[in-house]
Amino acid sequence: ALGFTLVQNEEELYQKAVAKSPDAFHGGYFMTCWLEGYLGEKFAPDPNDKRYKNTTSRDPKWFADTVANGLKWWEKNRERFKAPKP
Repeated sequence: ALGFTLVQNEEELYQKAVAKSPDAFHGGYFMTCWLEGYLGEKFAPDPNDKRYKNTTSRDPKWFADTVANGLKWWEKNRERFKAPKP
């Protein structure tokens, strides 16, 4: 639960950054990858999808879509987890 709270905070920062710079990278990507491995889920989209082709490096949208997929999974599954008590 705490991991996804961090990712949601990074999503808010990303939305502000991408409004200023469309090629901004998502700061929540690495946290999402860690949660993906921890949970045994797959959040990363197919890297060979034509939407993510970039001539010099991986398209920044691929990173953002990885995070978006993780957050969608969390919305569907959050009731299965109990938030830790403070």
